[in-house]
Amino acid sequence: MPVIDDLVRLLRDREVGLWCKRAAWIIAIVNTALVVFQLLGILVHADLATLPVAVLTTLLGYVVTTLWYFFVLYALGAILDRLAA
Repeated sequence: MPVIDDLVRLLRDREVGLWCKRAAWIIAIVNTALVVFQLLGILVHADLATLPVAVLTTLLGYVVTTLWYFFVLYALGAILDRLAA
């Protein structure tokens, strides 16, 4: 089973955990940029009456998903590093 041997080698070398942690940071950075662009779009086209609601719903939606994916991937990376140690 060469595929399983390769996966075991990657786990022992701690490469999988490292890439999970890197992916977590990449997702956090990309989603932060998306939040900025989304807020700019809202600020350009919104009237003052609906602006606070639009900003809050946009921020909460992106922040919750960003934190979820970040923590899941980062925790997975930490667990894999711990198991490989």
